[in-house]
Amino acid sequence: MKEFLNLYKTNRFLISVNNLNKTPYNSVLIYPDNNSRRIRNRILELKKHNVEYLEFSGPTRLGNIQILGKGTSAVVVKGKLRDKNVALKIQRYDSRRPSSLRESKILLHVNKFSIGPEIYSSSKNIIVMEYVSGKTFNNWFNLKHDKRIIRSRLVSLLKQCYVLDSNGIDHGELSNLNKHVIIGRTVKIIDFESASVNRKTANLTQTIQYLFVGGPPSKDLSKLFGIEDKKSLLLLLRKYKINQNHKIFQELLKKLKLNQ
Repeated sequence: MKEFLNLYKTNRFLISVNNLNKTPYNSVLIYPDNNSRRIRNRILELKKHNVEYLEFSGPTRLGNIQILGKGTSAVVVKGKLRDKNVALKIQRYDSRRPSSLRESKILLHVNKFSIGPEIYSSSKNIIVMEYVSGKTFNNWFNLKHDKRIIRSRLVSLLKQCYVLDSNGIDHGELSNLNKHVIIGRTVKIIDFESASVNRKTANLTQTIQYLFVGGPPSKDLSKLFGIEDKKSLLLLLRKYKINQNHKIFQELLKKLKLNQ
């Protein structure tokens, strides 16, 4: 208890893994359940990853604590691993997914192409990965960056989407790009829990449609880059859907005036 109080005074958000059985911090481990035995099991699972602390900060509120994010299958919280900031994706107790192992396998696969947050370790209910600092796409874009910076970030994102398409990996949720891309010094596609290698890929088409056709930033981006002929853009996207090759990808970059 003394260790807990000293730590709390030093940093009110940084909590030792040994104290995660205490309210309200235990809620993050098996949300929305609160069974003490299951909480102890999750603490043991967490210790196997050598994570020492969890940091309760971020844009999402979970009861009386702040975390990085909350979805239908998992919660994401910041942690400390040997003085390194990490993100912990912890499976919700009411998740329909049997485990986190499928997502961790796909994440390991996309890491081979330098895509997604780097994965450090994984187990049935926990994925420990690189903590990605930055902003969601819409929040980043609303900061009114220089056009050259915006072009650079967009090209990076679209190239990653093309690489995913080329390797048969469909993210599955890029039609809602704002929740699945973090932009800081780099561009990171995150959250691969719905990804699949067994369906037709649509990463590039969904992303371009969000950015330039129907998503929240589409009007501003179209105006910024002078994209007026949406019909020819849609025809080119349909062409790409049929034949996802590099030549058509380059034509898309040219059409979007991102190849300059």
